[in-house]
Amino acid sequence: MTLPPRPDTYRWTLGLDPAVAIGLAAAIVFFLLSGAIAVMNLQALRYGNERIVQTHATIVALDQMLSTMQDAETGQRGFLLTEEPRYLGPFERAQPRISSDLAALRVLLADDARQTAVLNDISGVLDQKMAELSETIEMARTGRRDAALQVVQSDRGRLLMERARVQLGILNANAEGRVRVRLAVPVDNDARRVREVALEAIHARPEVLRAPEPSVLLDGLDGGNLVFFLTAYVDSPRNTGGIRSALLIDLLERLRAAGIVLSAPQEISVRERSPATPAATPGGTLTPPG
Repeated sequence: MTLPPRPDTYRWTLGLDPAVAIGLAAAIVFFLLSGAIAVMNLQALRYGNERIVQTHATIVALDQMLSTMQDAETGQRGFLLTEEPRYLGPFERAQPRISSDLAALRVLLADDARQTAVLNDISGVLDQKMAELSETIEMARTGRRDAALQVVQSDRGRLLMERARVQLGILNANAEGRVRVRLAVPVDNDARRVREVALEAIHARPEVLRAPEPSVLLDGLDGGNLVFFLTAYVDSPRNTGGIRSALLIDLLERLRAAGIVLSAPQEISVRERSPATPAATPGGTLTPPG
C-alpha cells in the first residue's frame, strides 16, 4: 500500500511528484548557471573588443605622430635647401597635429601611469625637436642659412628624432601587450634545446595569450653567442613589465636546470626597442640594445 506524501513534502514539491520536482529544480539551476556564464562571456567579449579598439586607436595616433614629425623635418630640409616658403607647409601644419595627437594619447593612456610617463618624455622630446626646426628655419629666413645648415649637420636634430622614434616604439609595443626578450647564450650550447626550454618558460606563464602564438626565434650569431628573440603577448599593456620580469627569472632557472651554460659574461640579456638602464641579473647581464 502506497503511503500518501507528507504535507511538508507536498508543499516543497508544489504538488508534483518528488522526482519530477527535483528534475525541474535541476533544470532551473542549469539554465540560471548557463545564463550567468553567458553574461560573463559577453562581458569578457565586450571588454576584449574595447581593448582592441583602444589598442588600434593608440597605434594609429602613434604612427600619425611619427609621420607628422617626419613631414615637419622634410619641410625644414626643403626650405633650407631652396629657401622657398612653399616647402614650409608640412612644418606649419605639424604643431597643431602633434598637440592633437598628444591630447588623444593622454586620454587613451590615462589609466596607465607607466605609459603616461613615457608619453611625457615623448612630449618633451618633440618640443625640443620642433624648437630645433623653428630655430633653423628662422636662421634661414634672416639670412643665416649657413649657420642653420651647421645646426642640422651637428646631428642634434637627428638624435632627437631617433629618441622620439625609440620612445614611440616603446608605446607601440606596449599598446599591443607584447613581451619581448633577447636571449644570448654561448654558441656551443644546443640551439634546439635552448629553444625548447625558452618555449617551456613562456607557456608556463598563465598570463601569456595562446593567440597570437608565442615564438622563440634564433636571430643569428653575435660575438660567439647564439641570439634568440622570445616574443609573447598578454591581454593588457599594463602587464608587460611584470610579466617580462617573471618570465626572465623563470627562464634563468630553467636554463640552469637544463645544464645550459650561463657563466660567461653577457650570456643572457633582455632588451626592448629602446635603450634601457643596464641592470645585473644572476648569471648574466642585462644590456641595452645596440
